[in-house]
Amino acid sequence: MRQNQETAATPIGVLDALLRSIAVSGALTDDHIMSLMHIVGQQGNITTTFVLGALRILDNPGSVQRLVARDSRRAVYQVKDPDSEIKMTCRPALGHCTCGQFLQVLVRESIMCEHVLAAKLSEVMGTLVETDISDEAFADLP
Repeated sequence: MRQNQETAATPIGVLDALLRSIAVSGALTDDHIMSLMHIVGQQGNITTTFVLGALRILDNPGSVQRLVARDSRRAVYQVKDPDSEIKMTCRPALGHCTCGQFLQVLVRESIMCEHVLAAKLSEVMGTLVETDISDEAFADLP
């Protein structure tokens, strides 16, 4: 029981609770957005950039895709950057992304990049596209 209380008190635990609230309400409100800005990282330009970047990604239908390996049922998310059209591969459960921001800034200033946040938000909001792929194609993903 104590471990669950400790997990809930971490930024990831608080974010998970907020994501559940968004899923239940079926909408992303201004209050949710303000909470995201407080949870995702330290206040400042980088947090604002990540949250607003995630929202900008979600404004483009089909920009978040969950790729599921047919046989093993393993899944990753591909998030298309609206500016560059480059697809980043994310593993939201691990908080990992292939973007440059993940390596450059994440460890110091934020709990996740905009691509991981967009993947998490698209899942709870029901806006992601799911695609089955072969296990061989899955193995070739970055």
